[in-house]
Amino acid sequence: MLNHHTLLAALATAATLLALPRGTTAAPTTTTTPPPNLTNASPLTTHTVVAGRGGLRFDPDNIVATPGSVIEFHFLPANHSVVEAAFDAPCLPKDAASFDSGFFPVPARADGGAVQSGGGVSVCGEG
Repeated sequence: MLNHHTLLAALATAATLLALPRGTTAAPTTTTTPPPNLTNASPLTTHTVVAGRGGLRFDPDNIVATPGSVIEFHFLPANHSVVEAAFDAPCLPKDAASFDSGFFPVPARADGGAVQSGGGVSVCGEG
């Protein structure tokens, strides 16, 4: 079940990923059927992004998604946050109007296994 922190973090991350320079594209991970409210003739693509694999980074770190695609975020154990920031200061909000999710903790399991928390967002054609 998605909570508002997951959705806000996912939306901010999607905006950040879509704003990155084009160059490297992530391989789509899943193909699904479009919801009935979309008039897209082809199946939608779901891109999966993992936060926290191998450090404080997204994997993949760049996605080029077409309108109607879904970007799904999985947060690994740690204390994550998503901030609209400049590349030279990635943990500080760019300005007073920038998005800052605050910390989004994901606890580790007692047996050492991976706990994931995730959510998805749709990519609209307006930005």
